[in-house]
This record gives sequence, structure tokens and C-alpha cells, in this order.
Amino acid sequence: MTRSFSRIGLVGLGLMGGSLAALFRSHVPHAFIVGIDPSSQSRTFSLQKKWIDLACIDLSECPTDLDIIFVCTPIHHIKSIMTQLAKQMPASTLITEIGSVKSTLATIHKNCIHPGRITLGHPMAGSEKKGITHASQDWLRGATYILISETYDHSFKTWLETLSFKTVVLSLVDHDRYVAAVSHLPYLIALATTHTLLETGKEDHALQTLSQLIGPGFKDTTRIAASSREWGIDITTANKENLLIGLDRLSSQINTLKKLLEGNKTAPLQDYLDQAKSFRDTLTGSTATK
Repeated sequence: MTRSFSRIGLVGLGLMGGSLAALFRSHVPHAFIVGIDPSSQSRTFSLQKKWIDLACIDLSECPTDLDIIFVCTPIHHIKSIMTQLAKQMPASTLITEIGSVKSTLATIHKNCIHPGRITLGHPMAGSEKKGITHASQDWLRGATYILISETYDHSFKTWLETLSFKTVVLSLVDHDRYVAAVSHLPYLIALATTHTLLETGKEDHALQTLSQLIGPGFKDTTRIAASSREWGIDITTANKENLLIGLDRLSSQINTLKKLLEGNKTAPLQDYLDQAKSFRDTLTGSTATK
């Protein structure tokens, strides 16, 4: 029997928590939605938008008759909050979270009195912006939502799909490896690209001139470098081992590019460019011509 999730809690009303609240309100208009956040601005904004029905300052004020509760806080807070919720909420409440690193939560479901009440996952969507005022359901529509096989809950998967999410099930280990490759490493690359331009500008005393030359290419490539510092510290700390492997692979690719440029031969470089374009087109479903 498929469970019904009509009484929903959200711990954290920032960019992601607010966006999920907006999505839930749109797809489940009669749901009772509770938002928990110490920020009066976030609580007031969410109530004014009618994304939530009840605003709480902390978990002590949260109703205990919820069907599901999402932890939408920074990664370093998730484990302690889920542990507290596991003690506070009845066995009937499903507890989940949306952190993009799962290794720190590897044992939390095993240590829970009712292991089946905890399920891990998160949507592969977001923004470099921060805060409830930038929340929007738009970039969640049709997004991929990763579920962790060790804590898989079929009813949760089915419900997410009614909200327009495309679900993918991964093991905890594979999740952190793959998210490092497709999300966290590109963030580090964006940082490095930005710092490279900063060095060039400082050396040539040309920062103002460079700012006038920046176009879509640089902006698109470095957009996620504008992400919050807190998020950056969280993912680089929690997913460090996978990122170090990724940086080694990136370093190898940079060395390959240097050799291709130093070789002064067009054909090998053209093959490298074509292979990258073909692979990216396959990944993204692009039909752009050469």
C-alpha cells in the first residue's frame, strides 16, 4: 500500500527548503506544511507566500503528527538534526534530508530504533544564490531526485514522481562518487578558473579591463563559483576523498591538453575536442552541430 504524504515538515527554509515548500504547495495544494527555521525573515516570507501553514522557530515547536519531514539545512547540521528527529517523531513519520554528501550519514539509519523510517536522497537541482527570497519551484520541476538504495522507500519514490521528479537509485558510495564528478568537481573548476583570471588581472593591472571583456562563456563556466562559502566548505570537507581523486583526473587532463598544444599537431587536438563534444552531447541530449 502506497503511503500518503499530506502533512509535511521542512527543517530549514532557505533556498532549497523554500523551493521544496513552493513545489509541495503547487502539487499538493491541500497539504498541511510546517516550516521550521530560526530566521524570522524566512518564516514570515514563507507564510506570506502561502508556501507553509505553520511556522516554528525550532524543533521543540514542531508538531509530531507529520507524515514526512525534510531536513534542508547545511550538510554539517543534518546528522544531528536527523538524530533528534528520530527520537522526537513517532515511527509513522518518514524522515529524509537533501544533503549532497551521504558518507556522513552512513550509519544513521542503522542506529535508529526504527530504521525503515529514515530515507536519504536529494534533488539534482539548485542555484548559486542563497536564501528564501531566491527560492523557486521552477528549477525543481522535472529534476532528477537521487534516492539511496540502503534506505530506499518505494512509497517515497512514487510520491516524488507525482511531483514531476525523475528518480534514480544509487548506493551511498556511488552517490558521493558520482555527485563529486558532476557537481562538486565542477564547482572547484569554477573556483580555479576564477582565480586564474584574478591572477592575470593582478599581474597585468587589468582587472577593470577584464571585467569589460567578460561574456557568456566565462559567466556560464564560473556561475557556481558564486555559491555560498558555507556550502563550499561543507562539500569539500565531507566529500574530500572523492574530490581529491577527481582533481587528480583533472590534473591528468590538463597535462594532456598541454602536451597537445606543445605538439603543434592539429589532428590529435581535433580528436580530443571532438571526443569531448560528442560525450557532452550524449550526456546532455544536445543536438548542436559542430
